[in-house]
Amino acid sequence: MVYGPVPYTNPLSIPVTMSGDYIITGVTFASGNCMASVSGMATVTLTPIPTAAITASTNISGCLPATSDDGTVTVSFGPAGSTGPWVITYSVNGVVYEATTTSNPFTFTTDIPGTYTLLNVEHESSGCSAPGSGTGVVAPAPAAPTVNPVNPAAICSDGSSSPVDLSSIVINGSPEGGTIVWYSADPTGMSVAIRATITLSGTQLMVEPPATQQYYFTYTLSNGCEVIGSISVTVQLCSVACTTPVVSTSNACIGGGNVTFTQTGGDTGGSWSVSGGGTIDPASGVFTPSTPGCFVATYTTPTGGCTDSENFVVFPSLSRYHSFQHLQRCLLRSAVTGFNKVWNITAPGGTATTYNTDAAASAALTNTPGCWSVGVQYQLDAACGGAAINAVSTIAACDPVTTSAVIFPPLVDITVSNTCNAALTLPTVPAVTGFTKVWAITAPAVVQLHTIQMLLLQQH
Repeated sequence: MVYGPVPYTNPLSIPVTMSGDYIITGVTFASGNCMASVSGMATVTLTPIPTAAITASTNISGCLPATSDDGTVTVSFGPAGSTGPWVITYSVNGVVYEATTTSNPFTFTTDIPGTYTLLNVEHESSGCSAPGSGTGVVAPAPAAPTVNPVNPAAICSDGSSSPVDLSSIVINGSPEGGTIVWYSADPTGMSVAIRATITLSGTQLMVEPPATQQYYFTYTLSNGCEVIGSISVTVQLCSVACTTPVVSTSNACIGGGNVTFTQTGGDTGGSWSVSGGGTIDPASGVFTPSTPGCFVATYTTPTGGCTDSENFVVFPSLSRYHSFQHLQRCLLRSAVTGFNKVWNITAPGGTATTYNTDAAASAALTNTPGCWSVGVQYQLDAACGGAAINAVSTIAACDPVTTSAVIFPPLVDITVSNTCNAALTLPTVPAVTGFTKVWAITAPAVVQLHTIQMLLLQQH
């Protein structure tokens, strides 16, 4: 392509639309029609404006954050045929990040769930940049399931009892909808092939062991997350008849002392057992709580193997949080499994307000001056036996913990102007609701500077 001729200018600007070698020839004219020419060559490389877009994303997988696989976000660059390196900036959850790559497309891993937005792309060599486009959502790792199986009634060793149907065992899986597979031994750590050798199915699920035996199961969600549990099939002598007991339990509180479980209708002298939450005297039924949660107490008659079970709750205690600073540490603690924290906050001059999440309670604690009242208590996050969802303990050791704290208003700088044979004038200090101003004035013994101090005291 030929451009020109053009009049001479210094500097001379020539529009360029493509990369390549450009030859510039200059011609000068002198008197007597003499002419001279000069030429030179310049190599021009044009870099197109880069483009970038988020084109794919994958979720964080795995059942627990400690064992999860990272999610991914994929960014594709243009125009076609261009090469990096490119520098991209993107944001997730309000935080901006930067990455440099020569790969196209570029896939990076992340353990941060949220919506990823591509903000900008820059071609590192040329410095050309442009806004990015597209978003990708990375979902967090799913939660592991939980189970709370109920042991079946004991069977007789003489074969007079019906076999136990493992497929009918209530395991209380959460969340619901999981798949149950039964095993004759503990499958923990076994490969799929080895598990297949101990899997129980069909008629094998009708068990009638000659002695007490433990059976294992896996509860697996559709996303592959599983938990391993077990139940015991108790085998006992049944030559002596027994009457079925009816168990009554009481909810307990850590730090609130022991509670006693009772039974009526069954033969006395039997034994007590619990699925967890603490220890129980097998003879007296006196239970000592140590671990919060929902558990099962069982009474078995001394002969005949008649049993009955009942749920009970061990509530966590907040009695050690006896100051505002301690409650702030409580606000930062992880929730106790099976329970929610309920906050009751009264701002200065306000009314008590209930908050069901730590985040909402934390946001309510502003820097408003005055007397604040903060209380907290644990409540059940799911029903347990006779205790309904959101139930709270009635034992004093687990009562709400309440404390008060004062946020004092900041003092303003005060300035009193010097006078000559005239009274000093106090500066204007704004009033703060709930507080009174107290002035401290030191009068001179002779003519000298006055010292004036000001304090704010809380009104009671």
